[in-house]
Amino acid sequence: RMLNRSKGPAVQGPRAQMDRDLYKAAMREEMTHTPDLRIACGSVEDVRVDALGAVSGVELASDALGGRWSVATERVVVT
Repeated sequence: RMLNRSKGPAVQGPRAQMDRDLYKAAMREEMTHTPDLRIACGSVEDVRVDALGAVSGVELASDALGGRWSVATERVVVT
């Protein structure tokens, strides 16, 4: 079965729904043990860029933590 058929090719995949929880747990484990990777949950309110157009950070908002906070970074993955 092809998952996410209505979405773009980057998220389509031939796998069964039954492995979804297993995959999610395996990826969370992998990411939490990746050096120099910080995982932040919240809404991206702004992406900061420098004079050359390179990412320099993000502004996040979270209902869980309340308010906004700033994260300085050179790379961002938004999902």
